[in-house]
Amino acid sequence: MTGLRRTSSASLLMAFHRVEVERRGAPPLTFTALGLEPALIGVLLRLAARNGPE
Repeated sequence: MTGLRRTSSASLLMAFHRVEVERRGAPPLTFTALGLEPALIGVLLRLAARNGPE
């Protein structure tokens, strides 16, 4: 992992989170999850903090 980009948006009708994992020599991986606090986003952020960008 060379970087992590996170985008969140919330409105009265919908909330979503998008996490883009940048990788050296490969296209980025993008994860999108609906909801105010989806479990997937928490897991991705913990893994990124533990492994850190190179």
